[in-house]
Amino acid sequence: DTDCFIGLHDRKLCVIGLCHLLQMPENPAVAGHSQQLVPSLILLFDGLKRAYAARNEDDSDEDSDDDDDDDGVDNELLDSDEDEIDEEGQVYLESLAEKVKVASQGAE
Repeated sequence: DTDCFIGLHDRKLCVIGLCHLLQMPENPAVAGHSQQLVPSLILLFDGLKRAYAARNEDDSDEDSDDDDDDDGVDNELLDSDEDEIDEEGQVYLESLAEKVKVASQGAE
C-alpha cells in the first residue's frame, strides 16, 4: 500500500518508518513481513525521485515566468506540500481505522 502515499512529506515519513522497522528484525511482526519492506522502500524511493523531478520542473517553469520577486523572501521555503487535501487518502485512512476497530472487537 505504499503507492497510496502521494505527497513528498508522506513519502518521507513512510521511508523513515520502514527504515525504523528494518532496525527491529527480532520483532515477530516485522519478521513476518520483512520480505515486503525492501520492495516497498524501492517503490517509495522511485516515487520520491519522480516527485522531486516534477517539483523541480514546476519550479523552473515558475522561475522563468515570475521575475518580479524583489521582496527578498524565499517563497520556496514558505511553500508546503501539505496544503492540498487528499480526499482519497482520508477515505483510505478511515477504512483502515474501521478495519482495526473491527479486528480489535473480534479479538476481545
